Amino acid sequence: MTDNFIAPTERPDDILAFNREDFAVLARDFRMQMNDRLDRILAGGIIAGLMIGWGLISLADARGWPGVMQPVFFAVGWGIALIPAGIGWIRRMRTVNALGLVCLGCGKPLVDTWRFKGCGEEVLATGECPSCSHAIFPGKP
Repeated sequence: MTDNFIAPTERPDDILAFNREDFAVLARDFRMQMNDRLDRILAGGIIAGLMIGWGLISLADARGWPGVMQPVFFAVGWGIALIPAGIGWIRRMRTVNALGLVCLGCGKPLVDTWRFKGCGEEVLATGECPSCSHAIFPGKP
């Protein structure tokens, strides 16, 4: 055996268990799972929640209801909109964790999510976490 060989039982805990090619496949799999019908339904739910709030505010104006109701309707619309947004975020984070695409140094996703755009390409190019510069792959890039 060579000096560079790391047996599976001897693998350090600070590197991931896959190489660049495996990471690229997992990142593509994550992207495919996130671009499905449920994602579009959740986006529609956000828009629907905001439209419900706007509709209630317009109805209150048309009916002559007290102006104090408008902030309540605004909050109701945002509350409805945040439910599908939260479901989408939880779904993304669960998928990232299930695929093991999380930095072992800082715990942030290593693939593109709503908050971390372009993260996957940067990890493949540099071999480091964009957030904490932790080495992701064994060996040099």
